[in-house]
Amino acid sequence: MYFIRNFFITFLVKYSLFLFLFLIVMPNVLLATVSGDSSIFLNNKSEISLFLVVCELIGGAGLFIYGMKMMTHALEYAAGSKLRSLLTRLTNNAVTGTIVGTFISFLIHSGATTVMIVGFINSGLLQFSNSIGVIIGANIGTTLSMQIVAFDVGKYCYLAIAIGFVIDMFFKNERIKNIGLIIMGFGILFLGMLTMKHAVDPFKKSEFVQSIFRVSNAHTFTGMVGGILFSTLVTAIMQSSGAMIGIIFALCATDVITDFAVVFPLILGAHIGTCIVTVIGAIGTNIGAKRSALAHVLFNVFGAIIAAALFSLYNRFIPVISGADLVRQTANLHTLVQTINGIIFLIFSPIFIKIVIALSPSKSPEEHGTYLDDALLNKPENAILAAIKELERMLQITHRMIENCYRGFLLIDKTQFKKVELDEEITDKLKKAISDYLIQIGRQPLSARQTLLLQFIEQATIDVERIGDHISKLIEITDLRIKRKIWFEKDDVEHLKMLFKKLHNVLDASSDSINPYSQHSSEARKNLNEALQAYKTTSMQIQEYNTNKIKKYQRHPLESYVFKEYVLCFDRIAKHIKRIITLIENEELFFINQEKLAI
Repeated sequence: MYFIRNFFITFLVKYSLFLFLFLIVMPNVLLATVSGDSSIFLNNKSEISLFLVVCELIGGAGLFIYGMKMMTHALEYAAGSKLRSLLTRLTNNAVTGTIVGTFISFLIHSGATTVMIVGFINSGLLQFSNSIGVIIGANIGTTLSMQIVAFDVGKYCYLAIAIGFVIDMFFKNERIKNIGLIIMGFGILFLGMLTMKHAVDPFKKSEFVQSIFRVSNAHTFTGMVGGILFSTLVTAIMQSSGAMIGIIFALCATDVITDFAVVFPLILGAHIGTCIVTVIGAIGTNIGAKRSALAHVLFNVFGAIIAAALFSLYNRFIPVISGADLVRQTANLHTLVQTINGIIFLIFSPIFIKIVIALSPSKSPEEHGTYLDDALLNKPENAILAAIKELERMLQITHRMIENCYRGFLLIDKTQFKKVELDEEITDKLKKAISDYLIQIGRQPLSARQTLLLQFIEQATIDVERIGDHISKLIEITDLRIKRKIWFEKDDVEHLKMLFKKLHNVLDASSDSINPYSQHSSEARKNLNEALQAYKTTSMQIQEYNTNKIKKYQRHPLESYVFKEYVLCFDRIAKHIKRIITLIENEELFFINQEKLAI
């Protein structure tokens, strides 16, 4: 059921644009081409290929989205750790969270910001209650970036592309190269706007195009609802409110749309349609992340209802501050609606949080948040203990990964594999967060023991992250086995099940052994050593068994290769655990000073 639902949400949404094109638009294009009467689409008789005009419009939208994504990825690489730091450390207050969300969304747009928020909540680096301000800010920040797009700077697009290209090609510094990609992304984005303007210009007096936009009219209830639904659908198909609003800018700039009342519902629909990105990103995540996605949807749905109720006020005020330029009116409407909605939701944020929780009940409580508290940084011993606890939480996640991987292996259940993939993303995020936190601790005055402890935690974090990678590799091997139709005999399956269980015991013991503050840590380390020895003995026996089957020609070479890959992955995971236990067995180094904790 999970994959059926995922298919309908992702595949159909992504490709319904082409279905729309061929089922609705293309029959009219073909009819006009065959009959030689271009007035079905265009009133001005010309030799322009209608098919190429439609392709130009879609291509312009594609350039716009590609430029936006290029900017987003380059910014994430250039300032990724700082963005993570802002999100995880400045969101305890709804107002500061809104400011942070506005700033980040101005740089990387609302869709990417909200997906990032969902990922952080799923990894425990951010709590749902702290994400509301960021979600509000994300919706405001993206309107500010679209303000820049609204200015007629398309003629400089090639200059920006050329500058970005030169920087990317001739500079070796990664930060500078990313800046070049950001500039190039801006240029491609504006080239997309320029292309869309050129593409829609022939539709200026088209009766067919005008009939499409007659569904949108803010002066009537049906026109308001029809325009919102139409824009929601198109935005969800493109998965980008920025692209939808960019198309609206192009339509307004070329006088295809000349009425503010037509634009108004389209903008509100774009706000709702962009939520599909967050909804897709929340599939398979924990309850906190799902609630964050729901909050994003409710903000834009309720916000659209509020804005629709206030249309008469917007209709009077927007032309006063924007003049007669409909493009400027559209950009200012976009910003003003989300800003006013943001203020309203910020004031009533405690009530809003309760509504979201009531609409998404869960028997299991929200997972424990991060231990990486900035307030502890001026107390290095406390901060080091917090980092170790976060490392312990990271190990517990790999424990969960191996359990889900085992269930997926037995049942050939890909829903379990999807859970493993999501957890692997969490371990990647936790590794980066712990590394950033350790750098902050390292700036404080430290003893020799504390300095060595930081090095241990860093190395152990790398090892745990690699464990997650190897568990993901087990899934890849299973996928290969399914595709190649390689089926093991019953005794082979039993041997692999035995290894899974032995490795499960190792991971179970490891998460209890690395807490130096625990009274039972010595006993836990002893249990871990015993679990490792038991695993090693079993692994050697199984490898010998596999070798004997090969020598007796009782196993197909490809089957033998896959079986060996399974065992190698298990051994590598155990090796990383062994390296961690070797470090923490040094009791002269690996302990927490109780006196320093109290200071």
